[in-house]
Amino acid sequence: GFTEYVLDTDGVDSGETYLIVARNDAYAMYTTSTTGYAAQSITITDNKAVIASNENAALWVITSSGTGYTVYNAANKTHLYPVNNGLLSGTSRNVTINTGSTQGQYQISGNGYYLTYNTAAQNFRYNSRSSYIRLYKQTTTTS
Repeated sequence: GFTEYVLDTDGVDSGETYLIVARNDAYAMYTTSTTGYAAQSITITDNKAVIASNENAALWVITSSGTGYTVYNAANKTHLYPVNNGLLSGTSRNVTINTGSTQGQYQISGNGYYLTYNTAAQNFRYNSRSSYIRLYKQTTTTS
């Protein structure tokens, strides 16, 4: 089989691995260090994403934790935590993940800040206004 990333349209599955993708742009968020991150250009066809480089650094394991979730990046041992001074935390943090009205769109927030993609800056950011991203779930096909 081979690995592919499929738009998750039915809510987050705890313990699964995801690509975090901009809402309207073909970019996935990846880590460069415990606190550093960047946007990797990807290809999206028929609700499937293909990432040609920085794949391991772009993998996020989403796990339910109490009333929220942890979003963990094993490549740089860091957690997604959108606050007003960054997006990553070296220590485990809970975030809220809500499903958007459009299938496959999600809000990831912490402390009143939302994860977003800024097209002008070509990078992911935190935003005090409600924002959405897309989640593509890692799937291993049998064919």
